[in-house]
Amino acid sequence: MTTHLLKMWSTLLVFSLLISACGTPVYRSNANTGVNKTALIKTAHSLIGTPYRYGGSSPKSGFDCSGLVQYTFKQVGIDLPRTSRSQHKEVFPINRRNLQPGDLLFFRARHEHYVSHVGIYIGEGKFIHAPSRGKKVSINRLNQRYWRKYYYGAGRVL
Repeated sequence: MTTHLLKMWSTLLVFSLLISACGTPVYRSNANTGVNKTALIKTAHSLIGTPYRYGGSSPKSGFDCSGLVQYTFKQVGIDLPRTSRSQHKEVFPINRRNLQPGDLLFFRARHEHYVSHVGIYIGEGKFIHAPSRGKKVSINRLNQRYWRKYYYGAGRVL
C-alpha cells in the first residue's frame, strides 16, 4: 500500500509541475546562436539607410522601429510580434551589463512609463534602429545622452 501511495504522489507531483509550466512564459532560445546572430546583424546592417515610415515593415515601404525588428528577425526564421510593447513582453529580460549582439533594446516615451521604441544591439555599445519620421535606419550609441535618458531595458530572443 505504501509503494502504491508513493507512486501516486510522485505521479501527481510530476503532473502538477507540468501543468504549472504551461502558465510560465517560454522565452526563445537557440543552441546555435552564433550563426543566427551573425545573420541577424548582417541583415540589420543591410537595412541601414532605409527611410523611416510609421507602420512600415519592409525595405521597399520603409520601417518604423518595431517593423525593422520584426522584419530583421523574420529573415533568420524568428517570428516576433509587430509592436515594440509586444516585443518587450516576448523577450527574456537581461541586464544592460550582459548585452550581446542580437539583443533588443527598449526605450520609453518622454513622459510615459511604457515601451515606445526598440532597436537591435550590435555590440560595442551600438544599436541599429529606425529612429523617427524624416530619418533613416541608422546606428546610434547606447551611451549617447538621449538614449541613456530614455533607456527602459533589454531582452534576449536568441
